[in-house]
Amino acid sequence: MSPRATARKTDETQGVQGVFLTFSFLFLPLLLGASEARHYLWLEVDEFRDIQWNSQVYAGSGTTADKQTNWCSRMAIFPDTTQGGPTKILSLDAHPQRANNSCWREVFVPAAGKYKLWARYSDWRNKTEFFKVKIEQNGKIKTDHEFGAQPVLSESDEMKLRVDFAYAWDSAECPLERGPARVTLYTDRVAEADRDVDVLILTDDMDYVPRERGVVTPAYGAYLDRWMKERQPLKPLLEPAKSWPVPEAWKVKKIFGRDFWFTGWQMEGAAEANKPGSDWPASYFTNKTSSLKPPIMSDPDTAIWTRLGFEDFSPTNHFAAWLKDSKRAFWIECTWPGFWHPKPGVDYWKMYQEIKTTYGEQFLGFYLLEGPFLVMASLPPSATRDDAFDAAKDFILKNQRKGRWEVISAPLPTKAVLPTT
Repeated sequence: MSPRATARKTDETQGVQGVFLTFSFLFLPLLLGASEARHYLWLEVDEFRDIQWNSQVYAGSGTTADKQTNWCSRMAIFPDTTQGGPTKILSLDAHPQRANNSCWREVFVPAAGKYKLWARYSDWRNKTEFFKVKIEQNGKIKTDHEFGAQPVLSESDEMKLRVDFAYAWDSAECPLERGPARVTLYTDRVAEADRDVDVLILTDDMDYVPRERGVVTPAYGAYLDRWMKERQPLKPLLEPAKSWPVPEAWKVKKIFGRDFWFTGWQMEGAAEANKPGSDWPASYFTNKTSSLKPPIMSDPDTAIWTRLGFEDFSPTNHFAAWLKDSKRAFWIECTWPGFWHPKPGVDYWKMYQEIKTTYGEQFLGFYLLEGPFLVMASLPPSATRDDAFDAAKDFILKNQRKGRWEVISAPLPTKAVLPTT
């Protein structure tokens, strides 16, 4: 008998032990009548205390149990993103072969009564992912419930068949008192798969069922839901003006002819474009997809994302010429010192001016992405949230500033500003 089947039998014989979790955004439907008011506590588990700060995992990271010593941040990449990923990109992950993992946070239960606790987590195909949630009030355990012993979704669920797991919501019920409570997310035994927990919701709305990434309808949303049933026009607070021209100074400035650019097309083929006989970009895309013109090429609002490692924007460069003819805005990432960039000996201010001269507003500038999280690997496992904040701040001021900003901006004339976002 498999561990999951054994766990299922145990649950059937002993009954559901308790309830579940916790959450940190409180929506009070004030526009509803007092008798209709319901409470929703939303907790992002990656904001819990005592998680492991010096490690971040992702699908395929290959982290071992001796390195991943507690719940730690899980970054959503493929295949997590096939399902939208966690509610805020990050979730918490406990290694399947490490039995003891624990993190916690304090919440305030807004009203006494019966509550339903919801958890969103990765439900793995034909594997267990045991984890527990314990809620304590006034020194008493109100619930101590285990999740992940049984499949929530069918083992033949489409996403499970494709990528071995699917995000699922599971719930339990428990009575709570009004007042402070401590919510602990923990494990006390090994499992067959990563315990990947995204978010917890605690509500006294027993009819509420979260969907997908579980957006809770706030007060104004409930009001609009009721209004849309009859769509009765509402009397305006102020009489509308018959005509009201928008001053030019108030209008959004267009950049390269558009109000908006989606900066999501990461271009990796600068070197490939300049190979003899290259039919760029067709050759590039046939290596990535079966289409010569994939959807991202058809979207006129998609800008091009290149990296600082490519500095040849001369007219004879095949890629540079294609970029000019594409009539798409583009930007250059300059995130991590010692990775792609910046390179010593390169005058980036001169480079910026030359690119601007050739491309004008088509060149959006140098952009900085994430970076402070890179320092987390240097922290001890016992590091606190404050330790992590101080390390990230120090990383910004020293590594990022000294290793990148000052290198790129060093040749700037007095009072000049290099547009870096």
